[in-house]
Amino acid sequence: MPKERRAVQAVFFDFGDTLTTVERPWEELAAEGADRMAAWLRAQGFSLPADFSEHWLAARRFAWQKAIQEQEEYTAEDTLAFLLQVHGYRDMPRELIQRAIDVFFEPERESRTLIPGARETLAALHRSGYRLGIISNATSDRLIQGEIDRFGLRPYLTLALTSAAAKWRKPRAEIFQMALDRLDVLGYEAVMVGDDLEADIAGAQGAQMWAVWADLVARTKAGPKTGSVVPDATIRELPEVIPIIERWANEWSWPYAGGDEEDHTFEA
Repeated sequence: MPKERRAVQAVFFDFGDTLTTVERPWEELAAEGADRMAAWLRAQGFSLPADFSEHWLAARRFAWQKAIQEQEEYTAEDTLAFLLQVHGYRDMPRELIQRAIDVFFEPERESRTLIPGARETLAALHRSGYRLGIISNATSDRLIQGEIDRFGLRPYLTLALTSAAAKWRKPRAEIFQMALDRLDVLGYEAVMVGDDLEADIAGAQGAQMWAVWADLVARTKAGPKTGSVVPDATIRELPEVIPIIERWANEWSWPYAGGDEEDHTFEA
């Protein structure tokens, strides 16, 4: 007896400015974090120049620019290990590097809040049977995974993939394909929800996914020129994505023959 298969099987979300946001300017958070990290390293016995914070921020900017050009991620941990090597500290324990990066990101964590309706939106889609995931450009996988747990989002997710772990950055097709493969869905069976027109929307569409632009917070960075990227839908509040996904899932469903669908269970 033919059954209906929903056209949408999985929904992916960006993390920053889609599910969460920060309440202070990024420049302030980075500067404060750099000073905290420098002080922490000195407390561990490191002899560092007075302007080490500026060195760190410059190294971060260089790594970010290189990552944008190559669409490959350069992690915060690797950047710090390289900078400490420049200052004469080689082969530092990974645990020490990770702790220093945790200190650097403390101001960001303290400023981060959930976007209104984020947890409720994930819960509603999860109850409806969609497989949910996060695809995030981030220099620290440890940071994003910790924030997902801190905000109680993990129970709704099948996958949480960062560029720091995948090595590829959005909009590269490889990171989207990695996420699709992990959830065992095809591009046209998945929706990407994100705030960045180029990284999230153009990237997802290049992977044959549906793309919803989450225009939820004030723009703090320049994006593509108007009209160069056209999302399949736009939302101004996160819960608005639920009826859009349900409509696509039902309008484009198709009959298939066979028994019950497999129960897909994955670990993030």
